[in-house]
Amino acid sequence: MRFVVKRVMNMKNNICIDIGGSYIKYAVFSENILNEYDLVQTDRTNILNQLKDLIRKIIDEMQYEVSSIGISIPGAVDTEKGLVIHAINLNLYNFNLVNYLKKYFNFNIFIISDRDAGLIGCLKSENFKYTKNVLGISWGTGIALSIFQDNKLYKSTNKFAPEFGHTYISDNKKYICFCGKKGCLNAISGAQAMRNTINDYLQMKGDNIEKSLIEVKQNKDEKLKQIFKNSIYYLSKAISNIYNTLDPECVFIWGGMSDVAQYFYEDIKNIVNDSVHKSLKDKNKIIISKYGRKSALYGINSIANGEV
Repeated sequence: MRFVVKRVMNMKNNICIDIGGSYIKYAVFSENILNEYDLVQTDRTNILNQLKDLIRKIIDEMQYEVSSIGISIPGAVDTEKGLVIHAINLNLYNFNLVNYLKKYFNFNIFIISDRDAGLIGCLKSENFKYTKNVLGISWGTGIALSIFQDNKLYKSTNKFAPEFGHTYISDNKKYICFCGKKGCLNAISGAQAMRNTINDYLQMKGDNIEKSLIEVKQNKDEKLKQIFKNSIYYLSKAISNIYNTLDPECVFIWGGMSDVAQYFYEDIKNIVNDSVHKSLKDKNKIIISKYGRKSALYGINSIANGEV
């Protein structure tokens, strides 16, 4: 897709890239205006060259001044050092991505974990109405959690946590996570797990989640509906555990599975409400981000513009 944005003078023109385990989403913003958006499949075996070539392509097609390049990473990140501590799906460990890219591009470049970028995008979607104690759940290839408390992002001691998708949720040994362990939430409710289950049932290959959701909406296949409901059930139970532990003012859900979350919103809300401690019943607030899978892109742009 060719960018057709006109040159905008005296404005911050930011390239925002959200690397996911399945897709790379990218956009160009002029201030808070999303000018163009596209996505490509993630090449996990050659991610560095893919990222470098993608940035070069965007710049060549934009033909106007770039202010910043922001990149969100699916893993643990040291934003201050520009370091990818670990990104299992990308096979990157203790790698300084910012220094690598600065060899090719002379711009302000920063990285952030995708879970944090997505939560900031969610806050932006509600005009930063919620900032006291907010959680963001990224539902995509895996499932991630970010925490925004007292007007700032929560940072764990070693910058590894929270690894919500790797929390133990089931004794069923067939649920094997991409981390190699069994019983992780990722392995039951993550998009990769759902994709595999759907494809086994349909005896097909590729990404058939969106197609299957359409059939579910049309009440064409009860078995497909149960596959979705199984993932929803465990995700909702995990969310109720978060409410019992942290009692947030609200929980956002965003990411590649946002359309699924939107369609099954009542199921999620009811399961969570029935599973929390009685003192929290009817007090939990769940919001599906209106930016959906673009939430991290909006979050990256907010960071580049100094809004957070």
